[in-house]
Amino acid sequence: MSNNREIVQDVEALLYTLVRALVDREDEVAIKTLAGVHNVVFEIDVHENDVQFALGKNSKNIDAVRTILRAMSQKSYITFLCAFLYNRPRSTPPSR
Repeated sequence: MSNNREIVQDVEALLYTLVRALVDREDEVAIKTLAGVHNVVFEIDVHENDVQFALGKNSKNIDAVRTILRAMSQKSYITFLCAFLYNRPRSTPPSR
């Protein structure tokens, strides 16, 4: 079985790919990972004009992403959560 760090990296890569596919400004997508012992929170930062695309109509896109994260949580016994951040001033350019 893979260790938890590899699982978190795989889930982050999948999440990064999914979010980039939803937005127009792919280069401005940044994901910050906050990892605990059994919980991982992904803070997703997108350009303020892309929030509507990332969330989707009636939040269907983000609900689908959260469904995938829940499925990954059940398999790995790690709780994955995501939060969208926007309309925040950036002090540095986004990192992968």
